[in-house]
Amino acid sequence: MRSHQAMFQAATAVRPDVLVVAHGGPFEDAESVARVLETTDVVGYLGASSIERLAVERAVSGVVRAFKGLRTNRVG
Repeated sequence: MRSHQAMFQAATAVRPDVLVVAHGGPFEDAESVARVLETTDVVGYLGASSIERLAVERAVSGVVRAFKGLRTNRVG
């Protein structure tokens, strides 16, 4: 998270009133966002695919695994 803090410091050095938020890259769940919020001075998180796409992918993957685990009545 040092690089995130370095980016925060670089941005606020140029413009002290800038709002620096975390976005993309390593932020794919609430835990990773919580870590950056706890260890840097960023003021928030701009969620996109981590909120919409990744949640759907995980849900669909779970359903597919459940169906793949079903035993079939084999004929012959």
